[in-house]
Formats: sequence, structure tokens, C-alpha cells
Amino acid sequence: MKATRRLGKDNDELKMLRQEREDDEKVHREMQMLEENAIERIMEMEQAFVNTNCMIETTNYGLSTLERYNVGPKKEMEALMLCTGVYAMNVNNALTKVQEAVKKFQAAEWRNAHLRRICLLSSRKKLYYRSSKRKPTRLCTSLRYFYSISETSLPS
Repeated sequence: MKATRRLGKDNDELKMLRQEREDDEKVHREMQMLEENAIERIMEMEQAFVNTNCMIETTNYGLSTLERYNVGPKKEMEALMLCTGVYAMNVNNALTKVQEAVKKFQAAEWRNAHLRRICLLSSRKKLYYRSSKRKPTRLCTSLRYFYSISETSLPS
């Protein structure tokens, strides 16, 4: 009987040892699986990193190529902008000259109309004086008045 009790105790102990060994193997397998998954993920991340670096290098090369091709058009655009500015200044200068010429022309027209009125007035006065046999006295005064007005007050 002692032997049976002892066998029962040993059997229980053996079951416990087997269970511990199975648990250890299970933990070992889980750890190994986790390591394999981690290594696999790390390799995927490294591959993605390499792909990203290749894309960055390709993009940088494309960018430098575009910058080299854009140098000429950029310089042309700057030159055109300068020319446009010069042309705009020339147009503004021409516009002011034309405006000044128009003002001078309008002043000359005003003087011309005034002189015509004076001439018409003086011819009427001559006719009047010829027909009435009087002496002209106001013709010289009106001419002096015209010249004083035309030189000082011109229309704008």
C-alpha cells in the first residue's frame, strides 16, 4: 500500500511536471512566433524604408531636372517683366505728352476763335465806320484786351 500511495504521489507529481513542461513549450512556441512576426514586420518596414528612399531620390532628381529646365524660361520671364515695365513707362510718358499737346491745341483753338471774333468785330466796325464816316477808337483797345487775355488766362 505504501507503494501505491507513493506511486499515486509520484503520478500526481509526474502530471504536474508534464503540465509545466507543456506550459513551458507553449510559452516557448509563443515567444518564437512573436519573434518571427517581429522580424517579419521589421523586414517589411526596412523594405518600405528602402522604397521610400528610392522614391525620394527619384523625386529629387526630377526636381533638379525641372529646375535646370526652368532656368531659361525664368530668365526670359524676368527680362519680359523688365521690358514690360519700360514699355509701361514709355506709354505713360507718351500719354502725358499727348495730353499736353491736346491742352495746347485746345488753347490754340480758343485763341483762334477769339481772334476770329475780334476780326469779325473789327470788320463790322470798319464797315460801320465806313458807312457812317466816324473815326474808329475802340479797335485798338479790343486788340490790346485780346492779347492781355490770351497770354494770361488760357482754358485748361
